[in-house]
Amino acid sequence: MTTSDDFKNDGSARRLTQFACAVLIVLTAAVSLADILNAELRFGPRRWPTARPPKTPAFSANDRSRWCTVWSLVERGTYQIDEIIQRPGWDTIDKVRWNEHFYSSKPALLPTLVAGLYWTIKEATGWTLDRQTYDVAHLLLIIVNWLPWMIALILIAVMANRYVRTGMSAVFVVAAASFATFLSTFLITFNNHSVATCSTVFALYPATRIIADGRRSGGLFALCGFFAAFTVTNELPAFVFGAAMFVILLRQSWQLTCGWFIPAALIPLGGFFYTTYLASGGLVPFYAYFGTNVYEYVHQGVPSYWIQPQGIDTGNESRVTYFLNCLIGHHGIFSLSPIFLLTVVGWIYGRRWREFPLRLFNRLGLGLTLWMLLFVMYKTDNYGGNTSGLRWVFWLIPFWLLTMLPVLDEWGHKRSFRIVACLLLSVSAFSASFSRSNPWSNPWVMNVMHYWGLADYSTETPEPQTPLQCWIPSLPQQTDSPLPFAEFQGIDHLGQMTRLRLTSQGELEINGQAARHVRVERGTGYGTSASDGEQINLYLNEQAIAAGAAPDECLLWPGAVSAREKRIAEIFLQGMPRTREYFYRNVRYLFTPLQTDAIECREAVSQVKYTPDEDGRMTVYRRTLWLSDRVPFGVLQFEDTVTDAKTNEVLFRQRMTLQTVSHLKPRPAATQE
Repeated sequence: MTTSDDFKNDGSARRLTQFACAVLIVLTAAVSLADILNAELRFGPRRWPTARPPKTPAFSANDRSRWCTVWSLVERGTYQIDEIIQRPGWDTIDKVRWNEHFYSSKPALLPTLVAGLYWTIKEATGWTLDRQTYDVAHLLLIIVNWLPWMIALILIAVMANRYVRTGMSAVFVVAAASFATFLSTFLITFNNHSVATCSTVFALYPATRIIADGRRSGGLFALCGFFAAFTVTNELPAFVFGAAMFVILLRQSWQLTCGWFIPAALIPLGGFFYTTYLASGGLVPFYAYFGTNVYEYVHQGVPSYWIQPQGIDTGNESRVTYFLNCLIGHHGIFSLSPIFLLTVVGWIYGRRWREFPLRLFNRLGLGLTLWMLLFVMYKTDNYGGNTSGLRWVFWLIPFWLLTMLPVLDEWGHKRSFRIVACLLLSVSAFSASFSRSNPWSNPWVMNVMHYWGLADYSTETPEPQTPLQCWIPSLPQQTDSPLPFAEFQGIDHLGQMTRLRLTSQGELEINGQAARHVRVERGTGYGTSASDGEQINLYLNEQAIAAGAAPDECLLWPGAVSAREKRIAEIFLQGMPRTREYFYRNVRYLFTPLQTDAIECREAVSQVKYTPDEDGRMTVYRRTLWLSDRVPFGVLQFEDTVTDAKTNEVLFRQRMTLQTVSHLKPRPAATQE
């Protein structure tokens, strides 16, 4: 049998293995650095936004929450994020309401440390997250994510080369760490999991020197204590890891543990509680208040996302289904990263390798994995949200990699095993690369399951029963006001103020049908009123409007009318050149001049292709409505967009927002703060 000493004594094999590991690390360093420097939220063609996306360093609500704290600490000297979340692209659902202010729900220590780095960069270069957004963000990610991970990879390679019997085992583990785990995927985003994983490696390395090599150095004990505790501050369930390291080292030397491990561990732990106190005034992080009114609140008419979470955050699956998905389903450890099946083999046959120097850490890794699975099973219900992997267990990956070593040593000489191992490695690398442009996106297994109808987390707001073919969904009651009206204002593409006023002039009967006389007044220019411009008189069939009928069915005429007048009225009611039904979309909360608080509304959109006679250019007309039954005529805001059908060039865009109304119905009590 080949031993570790045999491998160490074979200088040629050892040098070749070290060179292969170095090549892998250099390659992953170059690739991941390029990924970070190109990190930017991108939109696929199927979800291209109608307006230019704002510049932001974030990919999701999760990292956006941390960036908000970093900006607020440096630019405003506070943990409160009230100001920054008002800027386009910076708001987040990962926030809490505490003492009349908004705060990030994330533990405060890591953003505080990154804020210190940001302050240094700002003072040295003058760069800010406001102006040099990507330059600053990328530089911070290089310091916080990339550099520690490169050091961690080197330490993994050192441990693998030190404790293996064959060079192939070391190369395979380094290749897996470099390209086949989600650690490389998450390097482009500001997150706690990358930091925690690196910290785990930094704690494991001195621990292996102490346990496996018999070293007794105060510095090694201090490093182990500091980084084990720092892991805990970034992954709170990892307190079991910190406690286990303390007990293990205490059995090695209680003097060095008490004299070096404990004092070093108190540094990050003290920083954690101190920054938590600065942020919240207490020692408990906001994260612990999940499910309370700190998370679930209504502010200015807008309810917190967590009052009624959407999609995968609904958490309405059985525990069995959830657990299976965490192991072999759409967020499965083994379905996405089957390479860790080799880790399971290492645990099963652990007694077979009694001479393996790291067997204690293999058993520790098994215990920590069981603990984290129990934690995930009973304390979570959303797989970590929209994320490419089960991110809560990433910090265990160093343990899983080291557990592979004796398995690879034992069976690596067999061709069939090598083929299977390479297949597992390739699938794992595919999973890690699939979401490389945005780690906060669905894993490929979830996309496949969704395609085959095996998983569907879409949350659809119930569709209204009434169809909508006119942009005016309802008519106000004359009893609400003598002359109910609604006046819209907006800036047109030439920069001119446009006003549109709808007034219900009263009820009448036309050809035996109940009708409503609605006066439409449009004016353009500053200092003018809607009545100074064009006027149109509409006579609307009340029943047809209520039924969502087509414009020609909604219009009544008290006398003779020309074809041109009918056409103008129909186009106005439809809002576009041709008739097409409006499709309802999500519930929104819109701030208007009508009141301080936002008003709950429902989006609806319609779109048609149209070729004007004058130039023959195919265009796309689109009207988006924000509907609310609290205002006369049921519309809070509408936006018209005209684009070139071939080039997608925006030819015209105007948004009209309700400015004044005759009356505003009271909001439902459930939406009041």
